[in-house]
Amino acid sequence: MTTAQRCLRPVRLGWHTLRRWMAAAGKAQVRSVLVRAYPTCRGRPARAWTSGSIERVCSDAARRFLPMLLRAHYQPRPSALTLPLGNDAAPPQKACEKGGIVKAGRPWRWSGAREIRHRQAPKRVPNRDESRLGAQTPLDDATQRMPAFRTSLGRLQSHRRIWILAILLVASFAFPAPAQQEPNESLEPPERRNPVRELFEKLDIEYHGFYEARAGTRLRDDPHQSKDLTIGEARYQFDLFAPRDWGDVKVKGDVYGDLVTERIEFDLREANLFLRPTDRLDLKLGRQVLTWGTGDLIFINDLFPKDWVSFFIGRDTEYLKAPSDAVKVSLFSDLANLDVVYTPQFDPDRYLTGERLSYFNPILGRRAGENDVLRVERPNDFFEDDELALRLYRNISNYELALYAYWGYWKSPAGFNPTLSAAIFPELHVYGASIRGTVGKGIGNAEIGYYDSADDRAGTNPLINDSEMRYLLGYTQEVARDFTVGVQYYVEQMLDYGAYQAGLFPGSPARDEFRHVTSLRLTQLLMNQNLMLSLFAYYSPSDQDVYLRPIVNYKASDQLMYEIGANVFFGEERHTFFNQFHHNTNVYAGVRYSF
Repeated sequence: MTTAQRCLRPVRLGWHTLRRWMAAAGKAQVRSVLVRAYPTCRGRPARAWTSGSIERVCSDAARRFLPMLLRAHYQPRPSALTLPLGNDAAPPQKACEKGGIVKAGRPWRWSGAREIRHRQAPKRVPNRDESRLGAQTPLDDATQRMPAFRTSLGRLQSHRRIWILAILLVASFAFPAPAQQEPNESLEPPERRNPVRELFEKLDIEYHGFYEARAGTRLRDDPHQSKDLTIGEARYQFDLFAPRDWGDVKVKGDVYGDLVTERIEFDLREANLFLRPTDRLDLKLGRQVLTWGTGDLIFINDLFPKDWVSFFIGRDTEYLKAPSDAVKVSLFSDLANLDVVYTPQFDPDRYLTGERLSYFNPILGRRAGENDVLRVERPNDFFEDDELALRLYRNISNYELALYAYWGYWKSPAGFNPTLSAAIFPELHVYGASIRGTVGKGIGNAEIGYYDSADDRAGTNPLINDSEMRYLLGYTQEVARDFTVGVQYYVEQMLDYGAYQAGLFPGSPARDEFRHVTSLRLTQLLMNQNLMLSLFAYYSPSDQDVYLRPIVNYKASDQLMYEIGANVFFGEERHTFFNQFHHNTNVYAGVRYSF
């Protein structure tokens, strides 16, 4: 309840009625009320009646007249206006107190009123909030100045003047303050100096970032990990952007202390140069975060690196996309647009190795953790172990159509070299297509991809992933105000499945020919969209396992944000994709201050 509502409540005036009157009244009508109740306002030119001047006049009028108004309204007439003050006053027989205001006479009609007796003249009993703040009330002020205002109080006993002053009080809170104030009227403290920001401003560089702290723990005992802590870090991110006539320079990095690894890390997420030589050509060179495709946390033709460790331990979703050291060329034409991304050295996913999260190791035939860290043999030759990705797309009506191609390697280990006793990244070629656009009241999408495992096209090598077909259908709609629902259906089809079964090692768990996954995203925004309740759920009917990602995110201000969430895994078989992380089920909390 606002200050105006608290002041008007004892007067029993219609607050909503006054608000409707203020909304319908124009500046001229409000000015006429001001002139009638505040004679010193006569003669001001119309252009001088700004929202700020109206607010200042209303506030002053309410401050001057409201104490007398309340005293005239609540005391018995006429004797209450002429009672002597001090200990010599004849006390009333009874008084009832409600909401901090004492009134002589019959008890209040409101429930909860309690009788109190006085040996002195009626006085105001401060309520709990005002006792704590030590605030002086309008009635206190009026009681102290009663002799000086007896004549004025007599003129204010009419209900007509009560309504006028009440309207003035509402106006003082209904009209916003002026956008610009004079220096001596500003109540906000001066902004604190930031030497770092001032330095970058002199260099014409935009400086942004945030400070963040996150902590999370496992909800289940993991025999393969010595620590229950899944995340415990204090992070500082800086984001520098320098626009120039010849191009743009962007640098973004994270410095954080990690309690799990007990190290201080630096992660350079972006360091690139953007150029636009012509209107039909864009160039972006350096470290950058890349993405394309239509899936929601399901990726088919997006073969850029992902950080699955960050995703599973509760870091912000932005960290799922890992950076690439690449050159991106964008060509634009009336027929179609083309994106070409060349990575001179293979950039793999930030995959699970057992150091932080346990997983199922098919070579060992069991879950592995920090005592069985995965050894890998990564393609690492510059300009030889490179990657090339293409996207050709255009818009037709309300639909975006795209074709994709990729030549490189499986982004996470997808094979095993028994000679080296290490996991490897076999060669991979991907060709796909997608469409996205309006379907009914929502947005629909469809995507397909052919995964050509170039090192085992026949499917006879059980140590290398076979070729696959991948399909995705999705639909998202806002079913109610600030409530969005998204569903997806995803299928992985293993090609040459007969050859795979024939070459399978005895005792090894076999994959299904078709792996089905459904996903559901529920997002509810509350409190002027400052509170977000989100649930993302994966369910595989073929693997019989589930992965849940509930998140509660609250923006306390433009700078301060709080978040709590969880990563929950469960299923029937220990080797299935989601249930292999069963022991990693965790809950986490974080706070971020942005600048």
